[in-house]
Parts: sequence; C-alpha cells; structure tokens
Amino acid sequence: MRPCRHKSVQAWTRSEDHLSECFRSSVDARSTHRRLPARRLHRDRSNPARWRRTGNLSTAGDACHGGRSDLKREPERTPFCLPHRVTEAACGKKSLWVDLPSPPEPAGLHDYLVKTNRIASFAANSPRSLKRAVLTACLHELHHLAEKTKSPMVKDNATVGVVVPMFNAERTIRSTLTSICRQNYQALDIIVVDDGSTDESASIVAFCADKDRRIRLIRQSNGGVAHARNRGAASTDAEFLAFVDADDLWAPSKIALQLRALLEGGSSAGLAYCWFAHIDEDGRVFSLHNHPDAQGHVLQRMCRQNFVGNGSSMLVRRSAFEQAGQFDSSLRAKSAQGCEDLLMCLRIAESYEFRVVPQHLVGYRMTNVNMSSDVMQMLRSCEIVLAEFREKYPQFGGDLDAHLVDMIHWLATRALIEGRFFAAYDLLKKSVVLDPRTAISGLPDIVDAYCRARLVPRWIKLRVKRMLNKDAEFRPLYSEMSW
Repeated sequence: MRPCRHKSVQAWTRSEDHLSECFRSSVDARSTHRRLPARRLHRDRSNPARWRRTGNLSTAGDACHGGRSDLKREPERTPFCLPHRVTEAACGKKSLWVDLPSPPEPAGLHDYLVKTNRIASFAANSPRSLKRAVLTACLHELHHLAEKTKSPMVKDNATVGVVVPMFNAERTIRSTLTSICRQNYQALDIIVVDDGSTDESASIVAFCADKDRRIRLIRQSNGGVAHARNRGAASTDAEFLAFVDADDLWAPSKIALQLRALLEGGSSAGLAYCWFAHIDEDGRVFSLHNHPDAQGHVLQRMCRQNFVGNGSSMLVRRSAFEQAGQFDSSLRAKSAQGCEDLLMCLRIAESYEFRVVPQHLVGYRMTNVNMSSDVMQMLRSCEIVLAEFREKYPQFGGDLDAHLVDMIHWLATRALIEGRFFAAYDLLKKSVVLDPRTAISGLPDIVDAYCRARLVPRWIKLRVKRMLNKDAEFRPLYSEMSW
C-alpha cells in the first residue's frame, strides 16, 4: 500500500509548550484536519479504524491538498497523534500498529498531557524488549482517560432547574440573568421568584424573558429567601437544581462542569460546589482566596468550616434536596435568616457525598444591601444551625466551636468593609472572648481585606499597579475574566 505523501515540517522541540500546542491542535482538528500534527499514516485495509505510523513528523492537513486524502474519508474518527517522543521512545524507528484514542475534551486536556508525558518517561526508561508491551498498556490507559474526559452530558441531557430568589434587585438582576443565559449547558429551566419587590426588578426580568424563553417569572408576597427558593424548586421538575442570588454572577462553564462532576460521582454524589471570587458592587474581583478541596464524605469538615461558602456555588440532585427537607423557612420567623445554605449543605452531607470543581465559577458580590450584610442576623442564624448539629453529633463539638469563631471573624471583616464599625467592634470582642489566640492571629487578614476593599483609594492602587506592570488593570471585571 502506497503511503500518503505529506509535506514535511521542521523537527518539533519536546518542550511542554509544543506538546500543549500539539494537543490543542488535535482538539481543533475534530472538524478540519489542517492543523493536526501527525506522523505518516498507513491505513490497514482489514480494519479501517486502525492506523500505522511511520516516518518523520508531518502535517496531516497537507494530504488534503497534495497526496491522497485518506483522512477525509473518516471525519468522525480523526487519527490522534501521540507526542513524537512517546512513539520514538517506545518503538524506535520501527512502525507500530496502534488504535489511538480520540482527542479529549478541552476540560480534560491538562490531565491528558500529564499522562502522556509520564508515558514518554516510563517508556524511554523501559528495557528495549518491553517497550512494545509498555506502550500497549499505556495506550490502554490513554483510551480510558480520553473516555473519562468526554462530557457525559452528551449522553444524558438532563434539565437543570435554576432558581433565582429576587427582592429589590433592579441594579444587578440583569447581569445575573445574562450570566445564567450564557451557560455552555443549554438545557436550563430558569425560574425567577420575585419575593415582593417594590422596584423595577420584575419589569427587567420580564424584558429578559422576552429574549430568552427559558426564563420564567413567579411573583409572591415577601416570604423570605428560603420560601422563595422552595417555591422555585417546586415549580420545575428538573432532576438537578442550582440556586443563584440575584446579585451574583456565574462563569459560562459553571453548570456544565458541576453537572459532569455529579454524573461522574454517581448516585452517591448529591452536591457539587465550586470556588467563588469575591466581587464588589461594580462586579470587579478583589479576592480569590477561596480554594477548598473537600469532597467525598464531608460531614465533619462541613461542621468545621462552610467551605461551600454560599448558595450560588452549589448544584444539587433533587433527591438530595428533598431528603434534606428543602430550605428551612423557619429561620426567618426567628429573625435569623442567612444560614439556610449552610443548613442545607450540612443536611445533604449527612447522606450524600460532595464533589468539587476547583475553579472560580461564581462571582459572589459583597455589598451593604444584600441579606448577608446584616451581620448580627447572620450570627444568630449560624448559632441556631450549629446548635442543631452539636446536639446531633456531640463528637464534632470542637469542630462546631471553631466554625463559630471563623464565622464571627468573617462577619467582622464584612462589617468593617461595609463601614459598620460598631458591629465589627462587637463581633471582634465576641471573638476574643471565645478564642483569643485565633482572634488576634486573624487581625492581619481583616486589615488586609479592608485595605483591598475600602481603605486605599482606587486611583492609588491603579497607579501602583501600572508602575509595576504597564498594562495591568486593578480589579478586573468578573464577567470579562476567562474562567
């Protein structure tokens, strides 16, 4: 069989950058074959799905213009090129029959590259007599990884219900809905629950609903955030539920990545969360310090710290949501709204595993008008929630006490940023009484957060940034950052 005539290219260096470009080009070559770097190919007539690689590195796309265009006969199975050093290390100059995996999804590209580099090193250090067996075993692992990195959403196009409780959010609701509608995952049922707003919020939502038919508006008298979320969840039959406050933002891949994590975790995974970025009232990022990694059975870690952070960061199975008893609306009657998210996470953690997506996929807005800005009400809410689990799990008493101290520390920081100095002072005093060492050691973090958010004027920070980096911009907009 006469081989395809490919136009040779210059030798590739074996740096990480070139390997990364090689694989990115392979992903781009799903529909067109012009940028796919490959070695010369021979088709096996007995099995068209198998390819034999010989010769030097070349561009398969040139075959579409000059020699025989074997690649175009089978666009659904684009031959995928292992890095040159992998095949050379494993089989030298001899040709080798291999069944190569399809390119992974971009989200799994990094893991694929790491695995390939390990294969190259392992094969290069193997005895010559074992190189073929080593490469065969490694290719099997690559097949498994490529299948694992493919999004299961192609097979399971489940609807995700997105519930947005809203109360007097005319300044932010448009940007929030825009971030939801721009999700890569399109099968969304978006329910906005107007909890008795007296401003133009409902009119803005109605305008957005005219442009995107996935948006629905439900109006009710003011009943609190928990009641609004439960009302929205009851109005959709979606298998998965996501909640987002009317002033927070989502990155475009938020739902897609979290849904993948839940599906890969199986029925035992009830909640997937992600990292979040703190943003100011203008939507500009001022903190990316949130990097939790807890997953699996996390009840004790959840008793120690609310690493999920907020309701906008989680995606839950409906079965887990129902088993947890939905959001507890009784906290509002006790003048203790604010920690319904924490209570929901703790109850789900009793029966289900958690999964984490380690990316800042939520922009969590900190202003002086949202519910969590009422720091004393938040503290009462936290004390009630932690007291419930202290009674259920007395063995976690130390973790729950430390959780309360951390909550007071966070609330004091928030009160200081919002200019509520008397509330911040009262919270710091309470923190010192409960745990003096932790309270004192946390003071530098409070001062740092305050300086970032309020103390130093923006023009001074911008001037310093530009002195260090001419093109730097202080506090980039969350919606303009690539997550």
